[in-house]
This record gives sequence, C-alpha cells and structure tokens, in this order.
Amino acid sequence: MRKFLYSLCACLCMALVSSCSTDDDSNYASKTFAGCFAYVNDMPSGATATYKGVTYELSIFYGNNRAQLKISGLQLPDGTRFPTMTLKDLRWKMDKYGWYDIEASGIKPSLSNYGKVPEFTTLKVRYCDRYVGGASSPGLALYYILDSQYSVTSASAGQIVFGDLTSVNLETGDEFKDRDCTYSLNFNMDTRRLEISMKQAKFVGNMPMRLDIVLKNIPFTISGTTARWNVDAITPEIGGTPYPAFPITDLAGEYDFGDGLQMKFNCEPAPGGHSLGYFQVKVEADIAYEL
Repeated sequence: MRKFLYSLCACLCMALVSSCSTDDDSNYASKTFAGCFAYVNDMPSGATATYKGVTYELSIFYGNNRAQLKISGLQLPDGTRFPTMTLKDLRWKMDKYGWYDIEASGIKPSLSNYGKVPEFTTLKVRYCDRYVGGASSPGLALYYILDSQYSVTSASAGQIVFGDLTSVNLETGDEFKDRDCTYSLNFNMDTRRLEISMKQAKFVGNMPMRLDIVLKNIPFTISGTTARWNVDAITPEIGGTPYPAFPITDLAGEYDFGDGLQMKFNCEPAPGGHSLGYFQVKVEADIAYEL
C-alpha cells in the first residue's frame, strides 16, 4: 500500500492544543472518540456480543512518550457494565506512517466505587491524527483482552479511506489505474452486515463517466482488528437504484481498523447493453493516505 508520512503533520496539529509548559506531564493533547462499537468475545465459550456507544478519551504526552486512555460504556456478554476506566502511564511510539502505537500487558485501570477491578491482559491501541478536507477525521483501532477471558475489538463503525484501484481487462491484459475514488465503509454491528460506498468510481479507462456505487448487505466476520467478507455475486446500487448493468462477482476483502482496506472483485460493465469487457479490480486504500 502507498502511504503518507503523517508524523510532522500530526505533531503540529496536536501541538496547537498542547500546553506551552516544558513540564513532561503538561505538554499533551487529548482527543475523544464517542460512539464506538465494542465487539466482545468470551474466548472460552465462544459467545460474542456487540455494544455501541463506547467512548474513548486518548491523551498523548509528548515530553515523556506517555499516554492515558479512558474507556466509558464498556460491557461484557455476561451483562457486566464497567464505569469509566482510566489506564495511565502507557508508552507510545510513532511508526513511519504517522500511527501512534500503544502496547501494554498485565495492567489494571483506575475505577471509582467498583469492586473487582479487571486486568488488561493485553492492550493494543493504534491512533492516526488524520485530517480530511480540513476537518479532523482520525483513525483509531483498539484490541484488548480482559482477565485472559474477554477479547475486545473496538473502533468507529463508519470508516473512510483513500488509495489505489487497479483494473485489469482479463481478455486483453490492459491495465487501468485510478486514485480519485473515495471508499466509505459502514459496519452495522447489529446485523453484521457491511455497506461499501465507492464515490466517483471508475473501473475502466473508457467508462463514459465516474459513478457513485454502493454495495449493500455484505456479511462480515471480525478477527482481531480486521473485518473480512467474501460474496459470490452482488448487484451494485447507483443513485439508490439496483444497477444490473454493472454486475460484480467474487467480491472479497478485509478491513483492518488500524490500517485500511484491501478488496478485489470482478465486473463486466455493460452500460446501454454494450459490454466494456471483463475486468478484475483490486483496491488498496489506507487511513494514512498519500495526498
């Protein structure tokens, strides 16, 4: 995947809300992520449950490479509801693509007026301070295990990424590349169905116009921080209307909430009943994308 180095941009943007103090604990910035989902798996029994409305507040301290994470609204499949939990003194590092990575194990959060405090057997957080169209549109993915029993995948149900599309005519071998499509994904955690929107899509060089194509009702599974899907055939919608002139087959893909989208499918666009050919399309799109 092509990616853009966001390190300098992220630091400059977050510094705008940071204190000017030279004290290690006061030179920081915080960001709140409300309305996230939590996909919870009771690993011994295999029972799963999904909850919406989980909120995270992430604070990045620049002077000492520390971080703090507050978690509100988390529930477990057995009905346990946690009050706001605070994980302190976490360490972060930044990769070459601008992601903040936080990993920890065997830590207990601070809770107020609560009995048995759970242990975070494993904690992994990836955060990218991204801006789209001048507006903040950060990426956040979390994976953690509580008390060696419950694994939790958490992120926003709505995602937007940008990247490369490569289309190959399977009859002639001609290749077409495009970078002007926007990919939006909406994960419905109640139905376990995915909707993919491809705005200003173009699969073939001689397509008469770019189209806003929507693929609906795609079943998916989640493992770790990655959602996966595989569908034999699907009819796309354009302008809210099914469009059989653009049949899509062999749709397969995965979305890593801490990285981006990889997807492939076959299509045979035939606007006006005239086939433009049979094409295999591959998409690689990132959260930390190249402008």
